[in-house]
Amino acid sequence: MNQFSRREFLKFGAGAIAFLKELSLPHKVLAKLEELLAEREFIKESFEDGIERLKKDVYENKTERYFVFVKKGKTSGWLNIEDKMSLDMGFSINLLPILEDDEIEKMHFVHTHPLAIVEADELLPDDKLEEIKAKQKSDFPLLPSFVDIATLAKQKRFLSENKLPQKLVHSVLDPAGMWTYDVDLENPRIKTISKFKEPIKDGERKSDDELIVMSPEESTLFGMDLEISSRQREFYQNSQGLNPKNLEELKNWYKEKYGVTLKFTPHKN
Repeated sequence: MNQFSRREFLKFGAGAIAFLKELSLPHKVLAKLEELLAEREFIKESFEDGIERLKKDVYENKTERYFVFVKKGKTSGWLNIEDKMSLDMGFSINLLPILEDDEIEKMHFVHTHPLAIVEADELLPDDKLEEIKAKQKSDFPLLPSFVDIATLAKQKRFLSENKLPQKLVHSVLDPAGMWTYDVDLENPRIKTISKFKEPIKDGERKSDDELIVMSPEESTLFGMDLEISSRQREFYQNSQGLNPKNLEELKNWYKEKYGVTLKFTPHKN
């Protein structure tokens, strides 16, 4: 087996870098939240009911799911923000209409890391995997990825630099429970991957040297990818599942490495 997962390695491909850079460029806002609600799937249910629905997708759907719970005035529910989705990669729609809407009272982004990832990356032996499928209960979480961290960092930087009042919450549901995570924008590595770049003006081009050599942002992302993927595989190979000791170790590791604060809530059933 490779040291890092097929999924995480592919997340470092050109598509992932382009996706993250989208938040670094100025955009014309194409739609307000209300226009998105009119054209996207919107489920009027409580936050708790939406989490229960997405927990089923962790076991029954082979691709990641991307939703945001929004509350604005009398409007409250789950907006589907998926664009191109696959086991190896997920893309959301342009989120600037949501991020720039300062009348939104609450937005909690939630996506899934399905059990299919554990199977595709051969993280567990077949008998253990079949037991988890049958019981739909696992002690083996899938860690927030480097793309998850970078996406939140870029969104927080965007809100900060545009003096917007919204507070972001990001979570990922996996077979074992739900991670809620936050980033410290002052952490050196988070600064590198969240900073904004000026777009190339019409008629200008990068030099061949610039195109060949990784930018500091891309180099940092690649390093994070290798580190998180290696830690993920090590966790699956060297433990019997999540317990208070290794949960605390994981939290400390993310905090020291990336300035990322983690909270983990196991599934009740």
